[in-house]
Amino acid sequence: LANGRYDRVIQLVSRARELDPNINNASIGVVLATSQYMLGRYGEAQESASYCVQRAPSSTLCRENLVRALGQAGKIAAAQAEVAELLRRSPGYSISEFRRRATITYRSAEDIERMADGLRRAGLPE
Repeated sequence: LANGRYDRVIQLVSRARELDPNINNASIGVVLATSQYMLGRYGEAQESASYCVQRAPSSTLCRENLVRALGQAGKIAAAQAEVAELLRRSPGYSISEFRRRATITYRSAEDIERMADGLRRAGLPE
C-alpha cells in the first residue's frame, strides 16, 4: 500500500486468495478495501470493508475502511451509525489519530488526506 500501486495490490490479493482459500480474510479485507477506495471504487470498498467487519468486528481498521467508503459514497446515515460503533469500540478515535497512524504506512500525504476526507464526510471528529 505504501507505494500507491493500488491496482497491483488488488491483483496480488486476488492471487493470494486463489492460492490460499484459508487466508486471513480480515487482513485481506483491509488491504482490499483500502485499495478499492483509493481507486474511487467506493461501492466495492464498502463490500470489502463490510466483509472485513463481519469477520473481525473489533478491528478498528476494518470499521475505519467501512466508515470512509460509506462517507465517500454519500451514505451518510449508515456512515454515522458506523462512526458511532467505531467510537464505541475505540473511544477518542479521530481523524488526527488516523493521520498519526497513517503516516507509518503511507508515503503520500495526498493519499492520507484522501482517506481522511472519507472519514470527515462520514462525520468522524477531527
